[in-house]
Amino acid sequence: MKLAMAPREADGHDEVPRGMRRSIGPMARGWAAYPGGMERYRLGALTIDAGRKTVRGPDGELELYPKTVEVLIELVREAPSVSRRLDLIDRVWPEGFVVDQNLTQRIYQLRRALVPYGIEIHTVRGVGYRLDAEPERIESDDLARRPAAVARYEEASELVDRNEVGKAVCLLEEARDLEPGWCEVRTGLAWGYMWLGRPEDAKRELETARDLAHHSTGPQRLEVDALYCSFSGDAEGAVDRYELVREHKPDDYWLHVALMGLFQLVGRVDDAEAMLEELERIRPGFPMTRWQAGFHLLFERGDLTGAAAEFERFADAVPEHPLPLASMMPALVEWDKGRLDAALESLDALHAERFDRLSAVGRSQLLVFRSRLLAEMGETEAACEDQALAAALFDGAAPFGSYHRLELALLLDEQADPAGRELLDTLAQAPSAFLRAQALGWSGIAAARAGHTERAQEIRRRLRELDYDGGWEWGYPTRPAFDRTKAIFPLLITAHLALVADDPARAYGLFARARRASPERMSVVPVVSLDGRARTAATEGLALAARALGEHHEASQADRWIRRHRLETVILAQAGAGFYHRAVQRSEDDQPAGTTSAIPIE
Repeated sequence: MKLAMAPREADGHDEVPRGMRRSIGPMARGWAAYPGGMERYRLGALTIDAGRKTVRGPDGELELYPKTVEVLIELVREAPSVSRRLDLIDRVWPEGFVVDQNLTQRIYQLRRALVPYGIEIHTVRGVGYRLDAEPERIESDDLARRPAAVARYEEASELVDRNEVGKAVCLLEEARDLEPGWCEVRTGLAWGYMWLGRPEDAKRELETARDLAHHSTGPQRLEVDALYCSFSGDAEGAVDRYELVREHKPDDYWLHVALMGLFQLVGRVDDAEAMLEELERIRPGFPMTRWQAGFHLLFERGDLTGAAAEFERFADAVPEHPLPLASMMPALVEWDKGRLDAALESLDALHAERFDRLSAVGRSQLLVFRSRLLAEMGETEAACEDQALAAALFDGAAPFGSYHRLELALLLDEQADPAGRELLDTLAQAPSAFLRAQALGWSGIAAARAGHTERAQEIRRRLRELDYDGGWEWGYPTRPAFDRTKAIFPLLITAHLALVADDPARAYGLFARARRASPERMSVVPVVSLDGRARTAATEGLALAARALGEHHEASQADRWIRRHRLETVILAQAGAGFYHRAVQRSEDDQPAGTTSAIPIE
C-alpha cells in the first residue's frame, strides 16, 4: 500500500518568521496526521519507526543518532515531495537556534547509511532535499509484514491450539527476529515463556509490547495492558480491561479463556461458567473447551466425577495431548476412592509413557501429584525426592522452582525434619513478596505450635509489615493470594499461640475467622493450593480448639470436613496427607462408629 499523505494546508509557513515557527514546535508539524508511537514506514528493505526513532534493516537496527533518524522521518513524511531546509531545521530542532551545518552533517550521515540499501537523497539546489524512493505507510500492526514472519506466526497459532507450546515459542522467536515491532508476536511470546517457566523473558517481551502499543487507542493497547495487569498482580484491573477488549473482539477464543481464568481467581464463578458457554459458541466442538470445562468443575465445583467425564472427552478428541492433568484423571479417581496402589500404578505408567514429551511445567505437575500420593502412602523419602526433582526442572530464581521448594519445605516440616525449617528460612528471603509471605506464614505456625512464642511473634510482625512488590509469578495475578496470606496467617499464628497458652476459646474464634477468610476451594495451581492448605490448617485448628473446649460435635464436624474433602486436603494441598490422617485418627480415637455428624463445616 502506497503512503497516503494528508495534503499540507496553507498554514502560512512562508509568512511566519522562523523564530516563531520554532516556538510553535510540534503544533506546526501536523501531528494529527502522524500519530507518533504507531507511525511506521517501509522504505525499500528498511523499516522506520517514528515513535521509537529507529531504522531497522534485514540484518538488524542501523546505528544512527536520534536526530539523524528524525531528519530521515521528516524526509519520509514529505516524500516524494521536496523537504525544505528551513522546515527540516524547524521540525528536528524546535527547541532553539542551530546552524545550517547541523542539518548538512545529518544528511551526510544518512546518505552513507542508506547507500547499501539503494536509497539516495537528492539535493534540490536552493530548496532542500528529496528521497528518490517512495515509502509505504504501515497503517496497522497487521499490515506489511514479511511473509516468512506471518507464516511462522500462523503456524505457531495452530501449535498453541494443540498445546504444543514449546514448538510455538520457537516459531514466535523466529517471527520476532523478522518483525521486531509486531506486538501480537511479543504478547504471544510472553504467554509462551510464562507457560515454560521463564518469567523474566516473559516480562521483557511484554514490556516491549507495551512500548509498541503505547500510542494505540484501539483494543491492542487495552489487551496488552490487561495482560500486563494479569502478570504483575492486578486481577481486577486485568478483568476490567479484558471486558473492554471483549467488546471489540467478541469472538476471540483465547481472550475468553483468559477472562474465564480471571473470573475464577476473583471468585466470580458464575461469570466463569458463562465464559464456558461463550467458548463453545465461538468454537463449537473445539476439544480445549472440554478441558476448560473439566478444569472448572474440578477446581471450582469440586466435582471429580463431572471433571473426569469432561477430561475423558478431551482426551478422546486429542489422544496425544500434552496436558498431564487430563491424563492424570484416572489416577485421581482411584486416589479419591482410596485405592492408592492403583493410583500410583497409573501415575507411574503415565510417567513412563509421556514424561519426556511434556513441558517443564507439565513434568513438574506430574512429579508433584506423584509426590503427594507417596506422602499419603507414608513414603516420605520418595515424596521428597519427587518434589526436589520438580524444583530442579527450573532455574533457581524461577517462581516455579521456588514454589516446589516451598512444597518440599512444608512436606519436610510436616515430618518434623529440621531441613524443612531451614528451607523455609531460606525462602523467607526470596525475591518474591508472595513467596516470602508464604514461607514466613508457615514458619510462624511451626514456631507457635512448638511453643517458641518470641520467634512466632517476630515472624507475625514481619509478615504484617510485608508489602506486595509485583507479580510475575505464574502468568496470572498473585496479588489476591498475597492479600489473603497477610489476612489469614497472622490469625493462624495467633490462634496457635493461644492454644499453647491454654486459651482455647480465643483460639477457636481466631481459627474460625481464618477459615472464613480463606478460599472455599483449592486448585492444582500452587499459588492457590497454598491458600487451600491454609484453609485446611484453619479447619484442623478449629477441631483442636473445639475439642479442648469440650465441643466434640463441633470438632467432629471440622474433622469430617477434612475427610470428606479428601481431594483438596490430600491430592491438591501439599503435605495434605498429614491433615487427612490426623483427622481420621482423631475421629477414630474420640468417637464410636456412626456418631459423627453428617453436616460439614462450610
